[in-house]
Amino acid sequence: MSTSDDNTAWEIVGNSSLGFDFTKAETITVGLPTGLNNIASSSLSIYPNPVKDILCITNEESEIQSVKIMDLSGRLLKADSFSENNTQVNVPVADLNAGTYIVVIQTGSGTETKKIIKM
Repeated sequence: MSTSDDNTAWEIVGNSSLGFDFTKAETITVGLPTGLNNIASSSLSIYPNPVKDILCITNEESEIQSVKIMDLSGRLLKADSFSENNTQVNVPVADLNAGTYIVVIQTGSGTETKKIIKM
């Protein structure tokens, strides 16, 4: 088995001892789901989590442009936009009920989605 340089293409060669027989090598290309590579290399931090009153968001790589907080059904509960050059923002969440929420952060380098717990 081999992969291409970006680890997305695999060459699979069958073996008759496994109960099947390939007469040629088959190449299968597998694409990564959207955003997966952003998550792995993210410098984005959200704290504290669980949160009580103020959610702090920092990003070392680029500015934070907007933050949206949604419940688990996808209903938008909060939306804040920020001026340029904000690499750290504080989002008040004291008005949210206790529970689990999805936070969508738009930065200069893309969109990140995180889960938070409100106490």
